[in-house]
Amino acid sequence: MFFPNIIVHCFAYNRKDFKMRNKKARVALIVAGIIGFIFSLTLLFGDSKITGAIGLVFYAILIFAGFSKNLGEKVQHNAPEKRPVVKKEKPKKEKVKKERPQVNISNHSKEKISYIKHSCYNNTSLSYDYISDFTPVNLEAIHALVSDCSPQTNHQFKWELCDNKVKLMYGGVHAGDLYFKHDMFSDYAKRGDPVVVYLNEANDATGDYKVEIAFFRDKKKQYKYREQTVVALTAYKKEDRQDIISTMEPGDEIEVEYDSEKDKYVAVYGDVIGTFPAKIGERLEEQDPTFVIFDSADETEEGDEIIYKPDVTIYW
Repeated sequence: MFFPNIIVHCFAYNRKDFKMRNKKARVALIVAGIIGFIFSLTLLFGDSKITGAIGLVFYAILIFAGFSKNLGEKVQHNAPEKRPVVKKEKPKKEKVKKERPQVNISNHSKEKISYIKHSCYNNTSLSYDYISDFTPVNLEAIHALVSDCSPQTNHQFKWELCDNKVKLMYGGVHAGDLYFKHDMFSDYAKRGDPVVVYLNEANDATGDYKVEIAFFRDKKKQYKYREQTVVALTAYKKEDRQDIISTMEPGDEIEVEYDSEKDKYVAVYGDVIGTFPAKIGERLEEQDPTFVIFDSADETEEGDEIIYKPDVTIYW
């Protein structure tokens, strides 16, 4: 019985979570110690005096341990402390937003370009007019043309015909490429008819770059085989009509309109400049002209005023 008790007590002392402050544990030690102490007394007064003496000392210590509240603390303090397990978190990679590079945009590059659009050019008349995108090649050259407000330049590109594109030039610098109506450019260049390319828009913010292309033809040469009639207009002496006539040049194209109030046909260049004679009006009633151009204006003096008498040519 002595050895089983020792095993029980050793087991109790070696448990990691054993605490002497636990009432049940202390009572168990005291009871076991008393029983062992009584048993050792019987051995002491019997034949095994040495074993009984050792048992008395051992069980006395055990009983003392049962009544002690601090032993458990000492045992617990001597035990190695558990280090708390710290989970290492992987550092989160911060997402860096890539900012778009800011483009410095000059004020003039945001605006539509103002220019004088010709209806006639070097004694030729406007035949076709288009607006098209173009590909910028040199922005500095384009911005320079935007800033050039001289009437001689009139925001116009010079152009050169290449294999599959039209090179747009300004100041001898290749400013852009135009991939539009290449065959038409080629045909007009072969005939010697002018093509004017105006810078219509240059917007760095939106990436919009546009040109207006005006194709001019010498319609007199084009329609020389048609019947022609030179007509002297009437009702041209009003001040507003004289103001227009004084600025006109030979070859300017005239529009023909019908004035229902006066029941007459009138010549129009932005506004009415005169009236067709009745005989011509009768023919206009039956046949539309192919085109009509301003031919000349004879100057006559009436008192202190100079009067311009306009003549036009009708191509039937």
